[in-house]
Amino acid sequence: MHRLNIQVNSLYHDMIKLASNIKTPSKFYCPKRLEKIGNRHCEKTYEGYDSCGLMTYSLYALIKKNEFGNITNMKVFNTQLGQDDHVFLFIDNHIIVDPTYRQFLNYPDQDEEFYNFLFEENKPIFVGTYHTLNNLTYNSMCISNDHSIDWLSSSKYWLNKRKDITQQYEDFYKESGTSELGELEELNKLDRLD
Repeated sequence: MHRLNIQVNSLYHDMIKLASNIKTPSKFYCPKRLEKIGNRHCEKTYEGYDSCGLMTYSLYALIKKNEFGNITNMKVFNTQLGQDDHVFLFIDNHIIVDPTYRQFLNYPDQDEEFYNFLFEENKPIFVGTYHTLNNLTYNSMCISNDHSIDWLSSSKYWLNKRKDITQQYEDFYKESGTSELGELEELNKLDRLD
């Protein structure tokens, strides 16, 4: 899994470039973090707020294009949670790959220790098992100033009512790939799946 983590996170800049064709890049970054480190759009400020469909598609297309030989099965899941939902990749039936996980851990009004944990100690794209993700959410809550946060509630974005939407992503990829990204309206519709 370590190798996969390195491979996937090496696609970060390409993912941002691809997604920037559709959505204003400034929307991908944490405003509080930008204030702290000087308005730099980089891995240390990226959270992907409200962009999971777009970022997941961009990462899906890049992984397919790069043909990582250690991936045998890649699926795209959508979880429905009332008005909320989330899109992420699921690889080889046990590895979660989530390019926007930070948006669920970025609790309001945190101190520098918390932001260092989330943005400095953790990669911009999460690659790991559900157990690893649970540990990460628990640790973020422990460092958080707000100990009333229910860290288990974050897990609903990866577990509840998962729907396999791989075919929709695959169909779009076959039409568009990574070159032109097809019609902007079509990709925006795909982003609305999230």
